[in-house]
Amino acid sequence: MKAVKMVAVLLLLSGLLAAVNTTPASSTLPVILSRSLEAQKLHPGDPILAKLAQSVNLGTLGNLKAGTKISGHVVAVQMDPPRGSTVTLIFDRILLPTPIPITAHLRAIAAPVEVNDALVPTNGPDRGTPSSAYTTVQVGGDVVYRGGGPVMLGKDQVGVPVYDGVLVRLTENVRAGCQGATTELQATWVFGSAACGTYGYSDLKIEHSGRTDPKGQIVLRSIKHPIKLRAGSALLLRLADEVH
Repeated sequence: MKAVKMVAVLLLLSGLLAAVNTTPASSTLPVILSRSLEAQKLHPGDPILAKLAQSVNLGTLGNLKAGTKISGHVVAVQMDPPRGSTVTLIFDRILLPTPIPITAHLRAIAAPVEVNDALVPTNGPDRGTPSSAYTTVQVGGDVVYRGGGPVMLGKDQVGVPVYDGVLVRLTENVRAGCQGATTELQATWVFGSAACGTYGYSDLKIEHSGRTDPKGQIVLRSIKHPIKLRAGSALLLRLADEVH
């Protein structure tokens, strides 16, 4: 029985390594916002800085480590009477020694409280269970069984956990506005395979994801309050078909 379990583990690990090494250049960038963005304090041209929350393989461009910086800037800011606002922004560069220009659109965004909830095990942390064996629930509902288990969305296995996040196959969520399922495993950190839209920000809407023209321009809108994205918020970006 132990031998069978060992073989199963080895097969799972080999599958994980293969998945990491074959993740295509058209991939995901799960990032953490480094500084808060407040509509009332923003101006066109203001820089935006985020960092990768999970390592990502970009094919021929190699592996990006967690912590790699992703930069962008504010394109436009509009205060919408009586209290709302609209912010247009763009993420356009991976900050390596030789920066890589990118075109990326936004699939989902989660407030820090949602991020924290996705990192805490369902039965609460205890001293006898290492974090590598936690069972957690992703933003969007996937259940992650760490320590050799799968990532499940309902009754469907959609991916596998890795040491710094998860690799899942993205599913379409047309109702929420996300198209483009993937057959390849993608790095999504705390986001589930069907995560789409905003989480933990009740007065925030992704009005334009940047997936269609104007590509790369992300438009966020609020109605009741000026937009304020807190530092530590997570964003799930998706790269265009080609990394320049």
